[in-house]
Amino acid sequence: MEIGEKIKKLLKDNKLSLREFCIKNDLIYTTVTFQLNKNNPGYDILEKLYRSFPTIDSKWLFGNTEEKKEEENTVKNNEQIIDEVIQKMKDLKKNLTQS
Repeated sequence: MEIGEKIKKLLKDNKLSLREFCIKNDLIYTTVTFQLNKNNPGYDILEKLYRSFPTIDSKWLFGNTEEKKEEENTVKNNEQIIDEVIQKMKDLKKNLTQS
């Protein structure tokens, strides 16, 4: 499952439509839809996703695993989550420029 599909599944599992997520997070629906369909969500989408769902496992979101794991006992603080997202974005950018 690609990252765009995983984000859509996460929203569906939380009974939130993509449009509702965009409205709640001041995102442009058509832009988000385009980026998710291309499996290339921007930093702003990822940041707001992690702010909305702070317990989501970044290994599931960015990795190859199909299993979604949410941390039940430990909630990461937002700074740790943002740092992880920034690092993953840097890694993705590096991989894209090397291709």
